[in-house]
Amino acid sequence: MLRKVSHLANKAAGLACRHLYPARAFFAVTVAMSFVGNANLWYGKGVGAAIYWLLIGALTSYVYAALASSRRKWVAATGYLLGWVQIALCVINTLSWALWGFGISHQMLGIVCSTNMREVAGFCSTFGDNLLYVGSSPMFWVAVAGVVASAVGARHAAKRPFGMATAIVLPISLTLTVFHVSTNEFNKRDVSLTYKTAICLQKTVGMIRRTNETRKVFRDNRRDIPPAASDGLTDNMVVILGESSSPYHWQLYGYPLATTPRLRAMSDSLIVKKNTIPPYQTTREATRGIFTEYESEGHTDQWYAYADIVSLAKKSGAKTYWLSNQAKVSLFTDWLTMLSETSDVSDHVGVAVDGDYDILFLDDNLLPSLDKALVDSTARRRLIILHQNGSHFPYNNTFPPEAALFTPEDERLVHPRAEALSGRQLALAADYDNSILQTDKFIAAVIERMARAKGRNVLVYLSDHSEEVFEIDDYSGHCRRGALRKVPQIYWANYEWRASHPAIVDNLRARDSLTTSSEWMFHTMLNLMGIKTAVYDPAQDVSCDGFDTSKRAFFEGKAYEEEN
Repeated sequence: MLRKVSHLANKAAGLACRHLYPARAFFAVTVAMSFVGNANLWYGKGVGAAIYWLLIGALTSYVYAALASSRRKWVAATGYLLGWVQIALCVINTLSWALWGFGISHQMLGIVCSTNMREVAGFCSTFGDNLLYVGSSPMFWVAVAGVVASAVGARHAAKRPFGMATAIVLPISLTLTVFHVSTNEFNKRDVSLTYKTAICLQKTVGMIRRTNETRKVFRDNRRDIPPAASDGLTDNMVVILGESSSPYHWQLYGYPLATTPRLRAMSDSLIVKKNTIPPYQTTREATRGIFTEYESEGHTDQWYAYADIVSLAKKSGAKTYWLSNQAKVSLFTDWLTMLSETSDVSDHVGVAVDGDYDILFLDDNLLPSLDKALVDSTARRRLIILHQNGSHFPYNNTFPPEAALFTPEDERLVHPRAEALSGRQLALAADYDNSILQTDKFIAAVIERMARAKGRNVLVYLSDHSEEVFEIDDYSGHCRRGALRKVPQIYWANYEWRASHPAIVDNLRARDSLTTSSEWMFHTMLNLMGIKTAVYDPAQDVSCDGFDTSKRAFFEGKAYEEEN
């Protein structure tokens, strides 16, 4: 019996050697990279999951290496091409997961397709900074060492032991693959990164093709939005949509540096929400919950099936303005662009300015357009949405050089991880604090204009998502973990508006420490504007007596839980 088993093993080893030996180093590298590339699928799921993905890599890599060992050049070229595609996908998946928290996915490709060149430049800058963080991780170098060792070891391995090892691993890999694909729905969808990427690309191409159709459906659905009327008690509402702002860097929230001196000086006239949770960590996803009826819990239709604040304001008789300091998207029109085009006045001021890059995206560029809107004689009531550049990366492009107040030395005194940060990281943290200082200046300037404007006026500031700046480890970028996920949110109103809405003011003040979601802002804004419509839900309105205090906030599709 042992002799038969030995004979079969020798035959299998000979077969493996004959098909694989010329490309054994290529085979070893693709196996190692497949394992590393799928790390985000097995990480934290135990040794069994890790072994499974290692064997999946071995099986797919064997096919590529066997083709690459062919004497026919076109077959060999195909094998190498497929193998290098797999390696490239693994590199992209691993780096994306390590730097931003998600690998190759429909979400990732959708974000890439709905961004603009300025955001691409910002992401590249973040990529460079966070690559240093990844490079300082021991696990990164373990992975690199594993890939190098696999290649070197396979190149110098003796033919017979290499073939024997391959003959043992591949049948086990094939058996496990068939078993998992036939019994596990997850692995049916994600049996290989290559297949997963192909599906994502297919969805993304379909999304791009459906852009015009989506715009048409969005416009058609605007006509079907329920009627809306006004109680006539609000003349002007300004909504400032912030960008990448963290309350942990606001002096108004207790930060030790004077990053918001103007707002702090007028704090008695502000209502400061302390525990606001964004629904997602990206602008594109988060703002759908802010400006539409859509909510993470209970709503499953596409975002464009729901009523939006701009259309309801128009139906109630208000004139609407979308004033943005962010450029429009490039590959296809995203939802914010569609919403901005729904407004009576849509102006992306950054696009219209040529010249120095630093000046191009200063939020002060929005103020002349705001001044025009506030004195627009064609409007009886107004909803004005100001989309900031805020603290979008690169941070030093959000304020003029002469306005840089904070330095790395200031950060060394206040940053919770100052001792562990390099000079460059401290400088980046200083730039971020200077961007908050610029936001403070901008919000104060808007409030000053609202105070001078006639009528009953109310203002809301809310950031789309938060930002990490090395508070937890050497990562900076969109915040996706811990209590740092919270965003700043403030309310201001002039005397005339407050006198007309005492109950709303009392409710907002009483709930300033309650954990709430940005998604409930839609219903709160309807109440602040006095818009009466069937879409309005008092249970989701933080300013209403009927607010449901037991409601849960959601983050990335899961109920939010407080973390340190």
